[in-house]
Amino acid sequence: MRSAAIFFLSLISGAALASPLPKGFVLVPKNPDFAFASSLDGKGKGEKSPINSDYAIAKYPVTNSEYKRYIDSNPRANPPKYWDNREIPAGKDMHPVVCVSYGDALDYCRWLSDKDSEWNYRLPTEAEWEYAASGDGKTEYPWGNSPDTSFKKCILKTKFNYCAVLCAYYLNSENVRFLKFNNRKSKDFNKSERIEKVISITSDGRVLGWSDYKKYRGFINTNLFKQIIWEGGFTTPVDEYPEGISKFGCMDMSGNSSDWTSSDMSLKSISDGRSMPKVIRGGAWYSSQAACSATSRGEARYPDLSPDGVGFRLVAERKPGIGDKKESQILKDSKKNEQ
Repeated sequence: MRSAAIFFLSLISGAALASPLPKGFVLVPKNPDFAFASSLDGKGKGEKSPINSDYAIAKYPVTNSEYKRYIDSNPRANPPKYWDNREIPAGKDMHPVVCVSYGDALDYCRWLSDKDSEWNYRLPTEAEWEYAASGDGKTEYPWGNSPDTSFKKCILKTKFNYCAVLCAYYLNSENVRFLKFNNRKSKDFNKSERIEKVISITSDGRVLGWSDYKKYRGFINTNLFKQIIWEGGFTTPVDEYPEGISKFGCMDMSGNSSDWTSSDMSLKSISDGRSMPKVIRGGAWYSSQAACSATSRGEARYPDLSPDGVGFRLVAERKPGIGDKKESQILKDSKKNEQ
């Protein structure tokens, strides 16, 4: 019994994370040699960013249902813009909460930390996020190096929610056959077009016609896209794609909703003088296959905005002294067993 206790204590001292973890969290081991798979511009190898401690990261992004408990406990907190009268839209309880600012995410972390006697909560760094998503192998997606998508006979096969999921749904819908262009820069402003003439999906799952920055005739320039944005986006439940799980057990790290991180985007990569933007990772329901890659970098949002499709997931850290208390209890238990 003493040897078992000593072994367990060694685990605690190395990771500062005693079992069990908070519900819904997975353990990711430290990686002092971690380096990003690519540079910010995607043209070379990424810089080193050592991860010197084990960490516990949420298996799923924060859901509307979880965020609702925070909103209900804080009358002054602003709910996401797609909620009605501080209520979650029907059927979206288990979807990721989106349209929240960086500050909103931090406020949620503080609220949850105050409620928990054992754990503090924060946002992951960009390095922690990428490592949890792509692992030691630096795979392009949590499950491997291929998006592993296909579109045949009007059926989309995919392990994640990206723009083709929405497109396949409406291409197969009998209720939506025409789209109206709503960008005033387009010569076709306020004109309608059959949906299949605006968007299509290739056999390998790529979407054609999603955006068009010359004629403004892309899907994102239509009344339907505007309506979807207003309703909080074409998100899906966080457990909708179990095959999209990462090596460490994280879900929804490709697509559905982008995650805020605590990392600043390099000032060299932005052109104006506003406050430092924060890195977001993972891509969202409106993103392309490539933008949903676990190693794709270069996206950021200003922390005072509540961007469409952007939510967050948590990292948990033991409160100071909690690990010491557990070690003390283990030692007491081991001594009793020796007597």
